[in-house]
Order: sequence, then structure tokens, then C-alpha cells
Amino acid sequence: MKYVFLSNSSSRLLLGLEETLFDKTKPPLRKRFIVLPHKRDKEAILKSFLSRKKAVIGLQFFTLNELLKFEKETLIALEIEYLINEHLNDEEFCEVKRYIDNDQKKIPPLASSLARTFRSYELYGLDVLDQMSRWQKILWKKRLQTISIPSCEIHFFRIAHIPEGAKRILEQLDADLYYYMLSPTQYYWGDLCSDRQRVYLQKTFQKKNAPQKECDEFDLYARDRNPLLANSIKYSVDLFTDLVDQGIETFESYEEGLRIQNDLLYFENHKDMPSNISIHATATKRREIEVLYNNILSLFHKDPSLKFDEIRIYAPSIKEYFSHIQMVFESKESILHDFVVSDLPSSIPNKDLQTALFAKDPFEIFYTSSFCEKFSLNVKQIDRFKDWHTIGVDQVIMSLALPFEEKTVEISETPLLETFITLYEACLDALNTLKYKEQTLEEWILFLRSFIENFLEIDDQSISSYLGELTTLFFQDKKFPFSFLKPYIEEFFQALSYTYRSSKNPGLIFSNLGEGSIIPVKHLFLLGMDEECFPAKYMENPINELSSKKGYYYEPSVADKDRYAFLTALLTPSESLTISYQNIHPDDGKTLISSLNVQELIDYTGDLEIFHHFGSSFHPYYFSKKAEYPSYSQKEYKLAERFQKKEEIKPQSILKEALKRWNIKDLANLHEPTRFYANKSCGVYLKTANEDEEFAFSYLNRSSFRKKLEKKSAEEVLREFDQRSTIQNPLFKKIAIDELKKDLIEAEEFLHDHSWDRKNCKKITFHPDCKKSFIHSKNHTVMPPLKIGDQYEIIGTLPLSYVNFGKDTKKELIKLYPYLLLLNLIEKPSFVLFTEEEKKREIILDDPEKKLSSLLDYATLNLFDPCPFRSDWHRVIHDEKKWEQEVLTSDDPYIQVYGMKENISKFQTIVNEHYQGLK
Repeated sequence: MKYVFLSNSSSRLLLGLEETLFDKTKPPLRKRFIVLPHKRDKEAILKSFLSRKKAVIGLQFFTLNELLKFEKETLIALEIEYLINEHLNDEEFCEVKRYIDNDQKKIPPLASSLARTFRSYELYGLDVLDQMSRWQKILWKKRLQTISIPSCEIHFFRIAHIPEGAKRILEQLDADLYYYMLSPTQYYWGDLCSDRQRVYLQKTFQKKNAPQKECDEFDLYARDRNPLLANSIKYSVDLFTDLVDQGIETFESYEEGLRIQNDLLYFENHKDMPSNISIHATATKRREIEVLYNNILSLFHKDPSLKFDEIRIYAPSIKEYFSHIQMVFESKESILHDFVVSDLPSSIPNKDLQTALFAKDPFEIFYTSSFCEKFSLNVKQIDRFKDWHTIGVDQVIMSLALPFEEKTVEISETPLLETFITLYEACLDALNTLKYKEQTLEEWILFLRSFIENFLEIDDQSISSYLGELTTLFFQDKKFPFSFLKPYIEEFFQALSYTYRSSKNPGLIFSNLGEGSIIPVKHLFLLGMDEECFPAKYMENPINELSSKKGYYYEPSVADKDRYAFLTALLTPSESLTISYQNIHPDDGKTLISSLNVQELIDYTGDLEIFHHFGSSFHPYYFSKKAEYPSYSQKEYKLAERFQKKEEIKPQSILKEALKRWNIKDLANLHEPTRFYANKSCGVYLKTANEDEEFAFSYLNRSSFRKKLEKKSAEEVLREFDQRSTIQNPLFKKIAIDELKKDLIEAEEFLHDHSWDRKNCKKITFHPDCKKSFIHSKNHTVMPPLKIGDQYEIIGTLPLSYVNFGKDTKKELIKLYPYLLLLNLIEKPSFVLFTEEEKKREIILDDPEKKLSSLLDYATLNLFDPCPFRSDWHRVIHDEKKWEQEVLTSDDPYIQVYGMKENISKFQTIVNEHYQGLK
């Protein structure tokens, strides 16, 4: 018997599970197994049953691997390593032997990689196993064995994907199978095409010379779908179509929720309705947690009856945020002290065992907390042990016969000395066994159990379970050293996780985002939704020989699972969804954009905006009346307020003495006076709309890569782009590469035609610390600052062969004007190569020093006021009316924010309000 329950609501799926499990018409003593994506869901399900007074005795919870008794990859790896050592000198293993090259350290990682590959074979490559290479066939051992499960009910709760190998086992069981599957829409979605699939099918039709009419009809049909849903269901579509297309008895129950949930439910997009979704970008993970704290606090202020278990916080890797969560939520100022963080790396007791097993001397074991707890010792006593060991135990014992004043040990310490001698000798024997002895697997398991029992106070079921699993390995009668097991035991420790509880009280729950991590809540928070972390990057397995061959079933990638997890996150909350990410890379300081999934969500809704937070929680904005997200830190606010009571320092007083020394890079920004003012006087850096559009389309500012032609070849630049690019969609990545390649090749050919050689390009650096000119290298001269009149100095680097990766227009010439003046001042004539127009132009400006002095006067004025129409220097190369018209119609955010010619006074007011302290 099979039964399917479909719903877009986890709450309704849970009710359906409850009704089926506790149906009074069924035999009361029949075994009932519940299969979950993750064991952590067990607690939430039991809590729901108990709240409605359901008897949960007899229910057994499993993951799919546990139910079907799939061997763990670490155990498969152990068997593979053993087989590699057995067959390494065989003729079939010549490739493996060549790779290892007498380096035994290469075998464990190779075995681990093969274990993952073989797991993939047994689950997804059942029909192509005879196509394996000879050496893999020898290593392969059939692992999908018929399992014995008595007549029972198996309930698959929110399982989205079942591998083909697992399906074949389930078909052989004498069991009733019940599926409770998340279905985002009430319509059939088994044939929806993602954007990538649609493009692939179009190309396939074209290769088969299908009639254009049919191609157009198919494309029209494929486009008629909800794109957000179509791009996220690849992971779950196989199981869904299997269940629905078989004509199995199906029950459906759907409910309306947030706008986005209703859009998915009805295949619609109501852009005029509130979405209850907010997106936040912060500079650091610490700020991300501070913003999270504030948002959660505001929820409790709005709804005092809100409970902790009605809120959930997920991240792709919650361990990256753990220290920040502790710093913010456990601070003295916090009122949200109670929280739980799950999915953290190995717990402290497990670390003690790991330390003990891999210790170099007994004292490493002595200093573990589990050892001290076992024998009721403290660190001071262990230090005393170490002193005796340094002196020598024999000398210490002999001193007992000496006069009182010459003893190295007190009489009262003799029991402690006896304990030390006994423990030291026992630990030393155990470590020698671990280092030098060879034993069978059964003997090693007995030894490890004895080691834990004798030396450490550890009660960990996972360790006992792991030792029990070792008994399933086939090489039970062979002897080997402990070093053979060591890499796999280390891997086991790394895979263990624990849950941190800040208190015994129930509190907020933080965990990893995954298929099984979403349970019904009112408010859901997603952290770490940036392009680097989510979805995970696809890593191809070079050892897998079968994935591209016929008969190999679909194997989901990590990115497919992440996309599905994001979709389920959209369906989970009943009141609000808050997404946040770090928009500055912590290593190189470069800008990070939001995850591709978040970008698709923004494009789909049409009205979502990203709120970019300031770098500090005490920024003046957070305490203004218009602030939507006020700062959480009252302590920092009070400090800033106290500081602000001092006499205000206005920009004019800071800049009374005009800058005497100017950097060439600063002068390059003078073509945008408002931007120059905001950058230099206010320290404000905004992004332009054009930059966002460029980056949103290709995730790359192509002009910056064209600029790299000054130092690298087109081939090197393309290689760098390919390595740095974070584009997930291969089709989009290919388009971006092709466009960039065309730009780079055309520009490089033009440079070559004009005998421009990057190796011979000369440059001058005006260095502030240089007192006398010197030759830094063949093409690089370092000089003292360049004096302009009596008032100014120029510093920075000036290329003597200027290449402009643009067109020969008046607007471009304005950007180049400071460089042109300097080039004319240093040497004449000066040539500029315009690569986009493939043009070389000689530009000669009269009296460059005078004009440069005037330009610096203008730059000084722009430190106080951004008016772009006051000076007359730009008239040399541009018409004022046309320039004014272009500026007034510009979409430059600096001009829009800071005002125009007619409202300079208003601009000054805005600056004072926003950047002159707390008001």
C-alpha cells in the first residue's frame, strides 16, 4: 500500500502524519517507522504529538540511510584502503600505484574519495556498474544488500528526494509506504522547466532541426510557469513525479499565507501586495548578528505574546556565526540571553578523547578535563605529577628515606604519588599499544572501549555506536597498526556535532539551513545569504567515471539541495521572512552581492529593496526618527551622545587650510564634483545605478578587467576572470566570458597595432618622502613631489603612455583632463590611445602649469561645496550648456542626493543633518 499527502504547509503535513499514525482502525501493535531528512526534526514532531496527548510509544525515527542500513562512507573508505594495500602490486592497479608513487599518505584521502564515489555508484549508477575501470571493479563490493524489515508502516515525512538505489530496496519490502511531501503549489509542477533546462532543450531542438513553429510553441509553454518555483525544484521533482504519475492514492491540503506563498500556490504574482520579506546587507558578520538581534527585539516589542519557538534562525554554516552570537546575545546589555545553537563541531568530551588517542605522552591525557573528572584530580595536582616526572620517579621515592628538610615529596603526598605512578605506567602502556602494536579489528575495538572506560569520563552514545559499526568491516581477522584506523577516526570526530545551550531555559534556536531544518514558525531569519556561501559551489568528482554515461540516474548536487532548502524557507513562516548577508568580503574587502536565489526573489517580487546597514551600530541614522531599523546598542548610543555634547566641529573648520598636496588619483575624480565632495569631505561612497546593472547582469565590471591589459595579456585577464567569477549558471558565465573575450582581444590588437608594449611603458612616481630623483627600474622613475606654483604639490604615479579604454568624447576628455595637463607639463607631445574607437590622438594644451593651478583651486573649492558650475576650467574642452543639461538629467546618485546648482544651500543643510553628529 502507498499513500501520498501533499501540502504547501508543514503544519498540515504534520497533522496528516498524526492522523495516519494514530488511526484507530489500524492494528495497534504494528511497527511504525518515521523517516526524516534530519534527526533534529524528531524533537519538534514528538512535541507536537504530546501537545495533543498522543501516545508516542512504539514510534521509531530514522534517517533514510539508517533505515536502509547504508554503510557509512568512513567505513567504506577503511575497506577500500585495506583493498588498495592488498592489490597495489597487481597489474590492474598500475594507475593507482603511479599516483601514490610510494607515498603512503596519499592512500587515505584516495580511499575517502573513492568511498564517496562508490556511494554515488550504488545509489545512482546501478545500471552502469559494468562500465567501471578494471581497478575500480576490483575495489567495488556490492553494498546494496536485501535488508530484513518486518511487516510495518514507513512514513516518509518531508523527504524530498529518494535515490534510485533506495527506491529499489523499498520496492522489495513488505511495508505500507506513506509519503508526506511539501508541494509549493496546488497545480501539477512535475514538468516545469528551469531557465537552464529551457535553454538546453531549445539547443537540442535546434540540433535535431525541429520546425521553428514547434520550437516557438515549446518555448511559449516552457515560459508559462512561476520562475521562482521552476528554478528551485530540481532536487524534489523526481520523487514527486514518481508518486503522482503512478496513480497512487493522493490527498492534498493547501493553505494561504504570505504573498510569496500565495503566488506560488496559485502560479500568480501580485506585485501590489505587501510581501512581508525584508533583506539586509551588512559589512561584517558581527553587524549581521547585531541587526538580527535588533529585528528579533522589535518583534517582541510589537507582539509581547510571541514565543521563542515561533522564531527560527538558519545559516548555511552556523558555526561561522557562533562567536558573534555569543558576543551579542550573551552581552550584559542583551535581554535575549536564552538561545540554542545546534550543528556545531565536535563537543568538548569528544575533543578529550581525540586528544587522548593521538597523544604523544601521558601528560597530554592527564590535562584533559575528562581524565581529571574520572580520577577527581585538578590542574595543580597534574602540575605536581609533572614536577616528579622531571626529577625522576626513582629519585622522588628515594627522597622519602632522607631527612625531613631534604625530601622532594611530603609524606602526605604519598597516596598522590602512588596514583601518579599507576596512571602514568597505564597510560604509557596504552600509548605504546597505539603506536607500535598490531592487532585485529576486534582487538582494536575492545582496546578502544577499555581505553575510554579506564581513562576518561565520557558517556557518548555516538562513540559507542561508531565502535559498533566497525564490527561490520570484512577484514576482521587481519592484523594492522592503529595508524591505519587513525585518519578515519579523525574524520569521525570532525563529522560529530553538538548543541550549545546558553541556559536551561527554552530560547531562540540557531541551526544550519538544509532540507530537514525547516519547521513551522511565525518568523524566519536566514543569515549568510551572499554569493560566496549560498548556494554551495559545485565540485566535480574526478574519480567518478560513470556520471556522464547512459544509465546513470540523476544525482543532486549540493547547489540543487540548497536551492530547494531556500524554496522551503519561503514556504515556512506565517508572518515574516528576514534575509541578511555580508556585503564586504572579509579577506580582500571587495563587494559581495546577495545570493543568486535572493536575486531571483528580488526580480520576481519586483518591489523588494536591500537595506544597506552602516558599519557601526551607533551611526546617527539609527537614532533618527525616520530610522526603520534603530540601533540595538543603547550603551554605544549614550557614549556617542556624551561625546557629541562637546563643541561641534563643522567641515569648514576642518578644511580651513586648503589641501596643499594632491594625489593624482584624487584629481581623477574631479569630473564628478558631487562625488568628489562626498568622497573627500564626507567620506561617503555610493554605488551608481550603472555599476549595479552591470554587476547584476554579469557579476563583473568588464571595464576594470579591460584596464588590466595595462599589466597583463588578454589570456591572463580571461583566466583571472574565470577563476574569480561567481556566476552559478554556466550559460550566463559563457556569455560573460565571450563578451569580455571580444572586448579584450579587440583592445589588445589595437594596442599592438600602435606598438604599445606593456613591458616598455614608462611611468613616474612623485613620492612625498623622495628628496632626489632616482631610477627605480628600467621604466620607472621616482621623483620628489611635483610643485605647481607656490601653493600646491602633486604626488602619485603618472603613466607616460596613456591608454583610455573608452571613446574619444568630450565627457571622456573631462575625466582625462588632469592627466592631460600633467602629461603636457612633463613631456610633449602627449598621445592618448582610445581602444573602444581604435583611435590615437595627440593632445597639446597651452600653459599646462597655469591651468593645473586653476584646476587645483577648483578642487579646493569643491572640498566646501559641490557646485559643478562655479569654475571655468571645463569650458576649455566642453560647452557649458550641454554639460549642464547632461548633469541635470543624470541618474548619478551623488547628484541626486547632494543637490544641484539651484539648491546648494539645501545641500549644505542635508550634509549637516546627516554627517555632523547626533541630533
